[in-house]
Amino acid sequence: MTKRLIVVYIAFLSTLSVTWAGSADCADQASDVASKGAVITCARPEIFNTVSDGPGKKDKMKKDRNIIYQEHFRYQIEHPANPSGEIVVLLHGSGGDETTLFPLSRPIWPRATLIGVRGRIVQNGETRWYRKITPIRFDQKDIKRETDALVRFLTGIADEKQYDTSRITFVGYSNGANLLAVMMMEHPDLVRRAVLMRSMPVLDKMPAGDLRKARILTISGKDDVLYSPFAPALSSLLRMNGARVESHMIEENHMIGENDARIITRWVGNQNPDSISAISPQKQQDWKHKRQYSVLPDTALPSSAAACHYKNR
Repeated sequence: MTKRLIVVYIAFLSTLSVTWAGSADCADQASDVASKGAVITCARPEIFNTVSDGPGKKDKMKKDRNIIYQEHFRYQIEHPANPSGEIVVLLHGSGGDETTLFPLSRPIWPRATLIGVRGRIVQNGETRWYRKITPIRFDQKDIKRETDALVRFLTGIADEKQYDTSRITFVGYSNGANLLAVMMMEHPDLVRRAVLMRSMPVLDKMPAGDLRKARILTISGKDDVLYSPFAPALSSLLRMNGARVESHMIEENHMIGENDARIITRWVGNQNPDSISAISPQKQQDWKHKRQYSVLPDTALPSSAAACHYKNR
């Protein structure tokens, strides 16, 4: 009984430290950015459109002792000083978080509102969008449940903030891109434009959706030996369902970087030439924007924040 109380107490303290750390990080960023003339707004810990439909405790233990299902989605919204009305939703890869894709995305969409969302699942210390069984085999129920939960979450944000969903572009990387592919098949009216980096089909039987209104960019790495062989199958599936797909196989591995940014920038410009305005690296440093943080207490988080490259999906 004493040991159990100690474990519960330690878990409680770790939850508090996560909350305080999030608030401290936000305050540090606010101070740093304020010195450059920009504004950051740090929100108090809050629950926004709570989604708690994960498996129960028995299901957790039965599935995997090294996996934790978070109750809420963490998110961060970054507003530019002169917004164009465009919205870009960012879904990270394995081990990432809601901020991981901001550095890649801000220069491409200088006037867009960026919404970064963190997957609710932590497996072996890595944040994910669904449970991994093997490097190329995934929990089918997890994928469907988390896809539906994310759609409810995003539509809730759109309703609350009065965002025009027709102006949303979705960007997914690896694990996040895979979930995004499922989301666009199941909810084609929500996903009109999407960028999928290092993606593959993850459902044994992918749903069929009417994607005739969808414009999709896929980017795969030629040296991504484990996952690039699956990329053509996903692109073909999207085209079969009516999507207009532009596919690129570049001289890269599973990591993303400048080559991806260059291709995305060109693709976005072709979709809507008025939405792109080239900005220099110095202008990027001076860019004035404000950020809105939502920090939620978690039972566990990855030990370190990942950059734009990961070992697996």
